[in-house]
Amino acid sequence: MGFGKSYAPILVRVRVSTSSSPSSFRFQNMWFRHPNFMTVVQDSWNQPSSLTGMLWLAEKLRRLKACLKQWNKEIFGNIFDQLSQAEESVRQAERKYDEEPTDLNLMAMNLCTAKLQRALTIEEDFWRQKSACKWALEGECNTGYFHSLVRKKRAKTTISSIMHEGRPLTEFKEVQESGV
Repeated sequence: MGFGKSYAPILVRVRVSTSSSPSSFRFQNMWFRHPNFMTVVQDSWNQPSSLTGMLWLAEKLRRLKACLKQWNKEIFGNIFDQLSQAEESVRQAERKYDEEPTDLNLMAMNLCTAKLQRALTIEEDFWRQKSACKWALEGECNTGYFHSLVRKKRAKTTISSIMHEGRPLTEFKEVQESGV
């Protein structure tokens, strides 16, 4: 039998997630590095409330969550885009300094390098927290490694089906409608 003459059927199943549920709130440890973080928390927490007891606490937490999400979007935005922009700024500043080595261009290059270092630190904090790995807290900076840990952790913790009344439910809509 020659190469390519053996035909065997193959079954391929592709699953596309169509879930549109809102993403859950995740506290980011990198927020602690920002000098205004505690001010944002205090300002949110100190807003008056007419509620009492657990309703008071729930309202304050809901308000704090909204404030932190908005603040994160304004201050940090997309950390990967910011990292790319910082890398490009350093390249441009280095080129300019190479062409014209003045004190002003040196200061501009150093400023761009400091911004890049900050962006790298934020990215590292992000991956360390996402990987939830003790080695990551003590080991070297290898974001590719952290990223693979996150993917493995997500694959392990993803629930692709549930049993409801004796039958497996695999579609997001079915699971949602089952009341789970």
